[in-house]
Amino acid sequence: MTKKALIYCRVSSQKQVQEGSGNKSQEQRCEEYCRYNSYKVAKVFVDDGISGGLFDSPAMKKLIDYLDQNPTESYIIVFDDLSRFARDVLVYIRLKKELIDRGCKLESPNFKFDESEEGEVMELMTAVFNQYDRKKNRRQVIQKQKARLEQGYWPFCYPKGFVNVRTKKHGKLLTRSGPYATIYTQAIEGFADNLFYTQIEVQNFINSEYAKQGIKETLSANGTNKVLKNVMYAGKIEYLPWGVERREGQHKGLVSIETFNKVQEKLEKNVKRSRRADYTNEFALRGFVNCSVCGKPLTGSFNKGRNKYYPNYFCKQNDCIRKWKSINRDKLETEFENLLKTEGSIKKPYLELAKAVLIDIWNTRIKESKVDKKALKTQILGLQEQIDLILDRYSKTSDDSIAESLEVKIKSLKVEKNNLESNLKKDPKEFYTAEKLGTAFDQVSEILQNPLTVWKSENVETRGTIINMYFEELPSYDLEAGFGTTTFSYPIRVLQGFESGKNQLVEMRGVEPLC
Repeated sequence: MTKKALIYCRVSSQKQVQEGSGNKSQEQRCEEYCRYNSYKVAKVFVDDGISGGLFDSPAMKKLIDYLDQNPTESYIIVFDDLSRFARDVLVYIRLKKELIDRGCKLESPNFKFDESEEGEVMELMTAVFNQYDRKKNRRQVIQKQKARLEQGYWPFCYPKGFVNVRTKKHGKLLTRSGPYATIYTQAIEGFADNLFYTQIEVQNFINSEYAKQGIKETLSANGTNKVLKNVMYAGKIEYLPWGVERREGQHKGLVSIETFNKVQEKLEKNVKRSRRADYTNEFALRGFVNCSVCGKPLTGSFNKGRNKYYPNYFCKQNDCIRKWKSINRDKLETEFENLLKTEGSIKKPYLELAKAVLIDIWNTRIKESKVDKKALKTQILGLQEQIDLILDRYSKTSDDSIAESLEVKIKSLKVEKNNLESNLKKDPKEFYTAEKLGTAFDQVSEILQNPLTVWKSENVETRGTIINMYFEELPSYDLEAGFGTTTFSYPIRVLQGFESGKNQLVEMRGVEPLC
C-alpha cells in the first residue's frame, strides 16, 4: 500500500519570499525524497515569511486542520530540515506532539529520526542549536541595524517619499523619489506656513493630490499625523526603542529642520486639552502583548457597534492573517492578570532564601576581589620595573631613533600601569554593601510578591517595568489558545525554581556567572 505524505516548507525572510529561492528549493528536495521512498504527496503546506519561533503559523495550522479532516489516514510529514519545522525548542516539542498524536510520522531528507535514547538526545540537541541560531541571528541583525542607525542611516523599510539607492560611499541611502516626495513636501511646508490650519486640511490636500497623480489610496488622519511628525522628512534619524536619539541623517530631507520644528510647535499647540488623564490606561496591554501569528505588538481601540463602542485589541500588520481580528479587551486583560496572579507571584520565604544566596555570593565576590587586588599590585610593580629599566637605557642612548622608540614604549607602559591602578582603586563596596544590596532586593521583592497589585497601579512606566522584569520576550496571545506557554525571564525562572524545588536552574551557577 502506497504511503501518503504531506510536505511542509517555511522561510522566515520576506526577501526569500520575494526572490522565490527558499520554499521552492525546499519543496523540490522534499518531493524528490518522497519519490525515492515511493510516497504519494497528498498536499504541500507553505509558510512564507513566518518565524520558526511561532507555534500557530498559518500553514502549520492548515496542516493540522487537514489532518483533523482526514482522521482515518496515516500521513508522513516531510520537511527539508528540523530548522524549517521549528526554531524554538518548546514549539518544536509541541508541534511534534500535535502531529504524532494524530498518527503521523516525521521524516526529513537532512535528518534521520531515531527512537533510541541516543537518537532522542540528538534530536533535542539539534532543536536547541536551531533555537540558539535563531536568537543569535536576530541579535546580530539588530546589532548591525543599530550600528547603521547610529551612523545616520535608516536600515528598515523606507517611508513613502523615499527609496533606497545603493551607492559606493554609503551603501543603501534614502533618496527622494516619486510623487509622494513632492506631495509631502508641499503638505508639510503648507502646514508650517499656515496655508493649512488643521491636520484635516492637510489630509484633504494630500488625498486630493493622490487623486490627481492617480494614486489609488487615501491617507487616514493617523497617517497624516505620522507624515507631519516623521523626523526623517527633515533629514534626521532617530529610533528610541533601541536608544538611538535624534541625529543628523546621511540622507537629504524633504523639508528643512526649521520647517519641521515649526510644524511640531503648531501640533503641540493644537493638542486637545480635554483628553482624558487616564487615556493611556484605556488599553493597559497596548504594545505589551504580541500577535501569536506575526509576532508584532497588538494595539487597541474602541470599535463602534450598533448602539455603543466596544473596547478591543487587534493586530494591524498588513501581512498578518489575523489583521483586524478583534480580541475583547476585558477578556485579554483578565487572562493576563490571572497569568500574573497564578504564575508570577513568588512567596516571601523563597524570596528570603534567594536574598540570602545573593548576599552570600556578593560576599564571596568581595573576598575574591581582595585576591585579585594582590595580583594587580604585583602587575603594577612589574610594569614600574620595566619603566625604570627603559628610562635608564633612555638616559644613556645618543641615537635619536632609539630614543624615540623608547619614548613610545614608556608611554605605552605608563598607560597600561594607569589602567591597572584605576582598577585597583575600584572597590565593590563603593557601589553596594551587603546591606544596600539587601535593601534593593527588598524593594524588588515587593513587586515579585504582588505583581498584580503593582500592575493595577495604572502607571504606564511601572507596567513597562513589570513586563521587562517578568518576561524574556513579550507574551503572545492567540484568539483560541490565549497566552499558552509563556517564557518568563531567567531571574523569575530561578526564583520559581526555589519555590518548586527544581534545583536545575540554581545549579547552573557553576556554568554561567550571575552577573
